[in-house]
Amino acid sequence: MKRIAFIPYTPLGDAVLAMAQLDELHRVFDPCEITVFAVPLVAQLYGAYAPCNRVIVLGGGPHGVERLPDDLPEGPFDAAFLLDYDSLSTELVRRLRPREAYGMEEETRPPDVCRELFTRWVSLDFWQNETLRRWPLACQQMAEPVRFVSPSFEGAPPRLSRRNFRCERPGWLPDGAFALLLPGASAAFKKWSLDNYLALAGALGKRGVKAVFAVGPQDAAEAAALAERPFPVFENLPIPWLAGLIEAAQLVVGNDSGPMQLAACFDVPTLRFFSHSGADNWFCQTDPRHRLLMPDCGIRRGHSCGGCRRECIDDISVSAAILETLSTFSSETRTHRQPKGKP
Repeated sequence: MKRIAFIPYTPLGDAVLAMAQLDELHRVFDPCEITVFAVPLVAQLYGAYAPCNRVIVLGGGPHGVERLPDDLPEGPFDAAFLLDYDSLSTELVRRLRPREAYGMEEETRPPDVCRELFTRWVSLDFWQNETLRRWPLACQQMAEPVRFVSPSFEGAPPRLSRRNFRCERPGWLPDGAFALLLPGASAAFKKWSLDNYLALAGALGKRGVKAVFAVGPQDAAEAAALAERPFPVFENLPIPWLAGLIEAAQLVVGNDSGPMQLAACFDVPTLRFFSHSGADNWFCQTDPRHRLLMPDCGIRRGHSCGGCRRECIDDISVSAAILETLSTFSSETRTHRQPKGKP
């Protein structure tokens, strides 16, 4: 039984897109045990995913690892795969003493450190001149360390369901079909305004579709504003409970965020709002049930955005969002899925 160490990125959305790498590592090293070393929120995510055999929680958050545990697992690992770019993640690999290690050069991890640390690594030159040209999507680019042991591995978002991901239904769910709205994001320029979401929720209600909101720890302003509104709001759900809410919905609508990346991995249609934050790179879904709305600024080509105005996300009109949402919802309930009842 081979022992594999896997250190994913610390932002939730990045970590979601890398999850399917665990499936590939199980295929390559079968039989093996994969231990994931991750900050608390990402540890929740991987701890709910069946291909993850063990989770070690690191101190820190979405902006990086801040503390390593004193009691790391004993004995060497057969292989370690380091995706994260944090300097403490580099130190973690040193302390694990794997027989083989794979990762990427970073500004905090120059070539001399890579030579000391890794069996093989992705240089910045290779990343810029090969990876970014060959692989357009973030989920594909993140897979480079795994390609050292599986050259044909393309990289893709995971496909999640109750069969491979622990979903816990919240104690209350609305009767009948509902749309889940996720108005939060890690940065202000990614946020379609809450007033727009409220208008969308009102329009859905007039057509018999209930709207349910979910917000996280970084969405304090949205949580406070929603407390005064007549819509159900779930706050700070653990990842398995958020997954259960996503899995129960007939449609999920939100910004470019970690929870929306998670939602798009389930068999649930989604509608995502992007500004200039890189839909050409971060919108990795090809299923037509996952839809995208971006401002029509006249400069963008396809999903590529020049980032000319950081506040452009509110150029997406409420009427366009209502039309897209209702089209997605009616098509989904008619042809793909029936509204889910309580478990």
